[in-house]
Amino acid sequence: MPAVRSSCNLDQAHATLQLCSNKLKTHFRKLLETDPASVEALSILTEMRRFRPWLEQWEKAFSSFLATAMPTLAQADVKKCRVLKANHLSTLILASISGVRDVDFEPFVTDFKAIVGLAAAILDAETTPDVSPKSAWDKREVTLSTVMTLADPLRVVVSCCTDPMVRSRAARLLQRIS
Repeated sequence: MPAVRSSCNLDQAHATLQLCSNKLKTHFRKLLETDPASVEALSILTEMRRFRPWLEQWEKAFSSFLATAMPTLAQADVKKCRVLKANHLSTLILASISGVRDVDFEPFVTDFKAIVGLAAAILDAETTPDVSPKSAWDKREVTLSTVMTLADPLRVVVSCCTDPMVRSRAARLLQRIS
């Protein structure tokens, strides 16, 4: 994983989190295809847990960025920050699982609620026109689609959340973007 810089910008935050998320999802898919009692499953879980410290560093750098940049961000960039945070939370959940079968996701209910809250804020804001100046990402035609990037965190909630109300709300939001 690339080193997390203490001062970052939205592009760096997106690029590095996307890289981590893609690698972790690849490990997670392998884990699901592996015999839970095998040495390989234990090895994959160990590798997945190695992402957690990196994700914690990423969170500190991103929070620092938000503390200084949030007052001046365009609405489109605020939306991207919410998408990044939802993806960060879902990636952190995957990096924190302790087994292959019968995983206890109860400790993550607060994170699941946060993902759903962020997704709802993004999707509800899309029904109101954006009158803020265009963001730097829009000018460079960066293809970070809100709909596509919200789908993965919402799928994690739908498939893992133990709270039926949160899971149901996530499924409804997922239907809105599908």
